[in-house]
Amino acid sequence: MVSIVLVHNHYDADHLETVKAQMLELGAPKIRCFFDEANDIWFAVEGCHRLRAAHELGLTPIIEDISDDDSLTYQVDGEDVTVELDSDFFADWYDRNGRNVILDFEEEED
Repeated sequence: MVSIVLVHNHYDADHLETVKAQMLELGAPKIRCFFDEANDIWFAVEGCHRLRAAHELGLTPIIEDISDDDSLTYQVDGEDVTVELDSDFFADWYDRNGRNVILDFEEEED
């Protein structure tokens, strides 16, 4: 079992249906995550709709492990934002995301 914490709880139901339709054609999504060894759980830094869609469709996402990365770049309103992946980032993450959804996926066999 692979457990992934979503970056936020909210989602758009219409967008979720669109993503599910796309995923039926494209297959399982690739999602950037970091691993919390102490709790044996992945934290997704993106892709809440893609993860929900995969879960509903019974697909296991492909995890891009960013646990050893020093920084993370993502887009907000079309602009690149870079954050340092340091202890402050992770402390803020836990404070901000204490009530997030956790989805469980079956592990893919090699």
